[in-house]
Amino acid sequence: MSVKTKCINCGKAATIFVSEIVDAKIRKCAYCAEHALQAGVLAPASYGLLSSVSAEKAGTFTLGKESLRCPTCSLSQEDFDKFGRFGCPECYETFGDLLRPLLLKLHTGSSHRGKIPRKALAQHLLDDRLKYLQGRLDNAVAEESYEDAADYRDKITEIKQLAKEPTDSEAN
Repeated sequence: MSVKTKCINCGKAATIFVSEIVDAKIRKCAYCAEHALQAGVLAPASYGLLSSVSAEKAGTFTLGKESLRCPTCSLSQEDFDKFGRFGCPECYETFGDLLRPLLLKLHTGSSHRGKIPRKALAQHLLDDRLKYLQGRLDNAVAEESYEDAADYRDKITEIKQLAKEPTDSEAN
């Protein structure tokens, strides 16, 4: 038999659970839907994700008197703070400069470091290798080391060609 957690306000069964870190101490709260709504824990604006980043960089991401806006779906920074969601994939590019510092604050990095499904491992390793070689190619070109750049270009082409060939499991 499982123990039901109760709302801190009324004692009804809790359905919303919130963990807050205040002065390096974790405080856990449980709410019923009604009291969670009253407390404002369901409102994305109460978390102010992008506003906390933009406050640090006051005025950096504004276009004249208009705030930054996605060219595809017209979502503004204020809309994101209000709704807590982006409107389209282009928003990630548009708000990328605001998201990077936020992700670095929330996480230990801005790229995936966790487990990778076995089926995706080969593609992940290829992508990493291609990124590495592309970086080396860019550096070689910048340093005007054209023989090295040609070697990196050839390696990139070879890897891309290998990636196009069907594997034994795909051929069957």
